[in-house]
Amino acid sequence: MVNKGSWREDDKILIEMFNNGCTALEISIKLNRTKESTQKRIQYLKKKKIIFELDRKLKQIELREINKAINYENSKLMSDSSLIKSSLSAYKNNSKGDLVLDTEKAKINGYEYTYDMPNKLRNNEGREYNKTFIYRKTS
Repeated sequence: MVNKGSWREDDKILIEMFNNGCTALEISIKLNRTKESTQKRIQYLKKKKIIFELDRKLKQIELREINKAINYENSKLMSDSSLIKSSLSAYKNNSKGDLVLDTEKAKINGYEYTYDMPNKLRNNEGREYNKTFIYRKTS
């Protein structure tokens, strides 16, 4: 049910969310109102000079720059398969052809692996080959 009551209680939340760069849709969902009524209330508050577009634009630019920095940092991380391929000496093959972290070798040589080191890399190519290969007996 959409809230059709007075805006007096919701104005404080609307102003805070608007200044934090939220869209009218996000604000309307939070306040349980329609998007159109929220947009009209934003226009009204701008006209009364209670909220300013410049504050919001600065917050949006700040959020965009933060997201850009986070995405840049995330793109520099190695995937599990890349890490395993770059440190093959720490892994051994199991019976299915998977690469598994060789903990026995580490104990013998006194190595320590970090907690985020991948434990296993599945050999999907070999499994696909086994699924498609059909054995036929010749009589």
